[in-house]
Amino acid sequence: MLNEIPAKAHMSDKSIIHEYVSPEIKKIGPWAYSGCSNMTDIHIGADCEVENTAFKGCDELSYINLYSVDDSSYVNHINVSPYLLALSIKAWPKETSSLVRSASDNATFMCQFDGRMINYLKEPNETGFVPFLAGGEEDYDDNDAALLRFSESVLRLKLLMIYERILISRSDPENLSVQETVYASYLRFIRENNPDPAFTVLTEAKEHRLEFADLYFELGLNKEASNEELLKLASSDTSLRALILVNTKDRGRNLNTLNL
Repeated sequence: MLNEIPAKAHMSDKSIIHEYVSPEIKKIGPWAYSGCSNMTDIHIGADCEVENTAFKGCDELSYINLYSVDDSSYVNHINVSPYLLALSIKAWPKETSSLVRSASDNATFMCQFDGRMINYLKEPNETGFVPFLAGGEEDYDDNDAALLRFSESVLRLKLLMIYERILISRSDPENLSVQETVYASYLRFIRENNPDPAFTVLTEAKEHRLEFADLYFELGLNKEASNEELLKLASSDTSLRALILVNTKDRGRNLNTLNL
């Protein structure tokens, strides 16, 4: 069918980086872009049906933009956060269809997101891990290391989702606010993982890192860690290191002693 991208059509296509799906396309099949590990963003018509697992394994996918069918440029997104939609689909690939369907209505999407997220935070970070096929005792160490990497990646994903959700709530508090109990759960989760990885994840947030870092300091999370500790976690990220100094809790201290 000319109005459909069939299942596995672009599976494991490493050449795709920026993808624009024309408004004539009304359906994207399962696994259609699965394994497109270099794809960073995709633009899809808001009325396009996207099957579950369509973007499974798209590790670099950061933005899923939904455009109105009457937008001739296919560029102006109507979903308030293409970044959060991409993160959500990475977290819940089997819910891709319902996530994309609801994302055009921002208030509905955020409400459903908060419900999913509270349950997601309760799940162990190991949930969903698929171990290597064991061929003997020598494989156990590999599985242990893989499980640790998997768990760490899930934890980072959860933290990024929380940061972005809180920022969205502040952009439109009247329509996209977070309920107090949910907000409290978000803050508790961050604090339970502060300063590492709650701060370290900022260095991995690419163009979002300064926004998230501002939020980190605004929430006073830096008061729960020493400046030396945060500077160490910031490593060579000069932007984050500068923010640490601007927001230092020891303003009267000689900053030369912090070994920049």
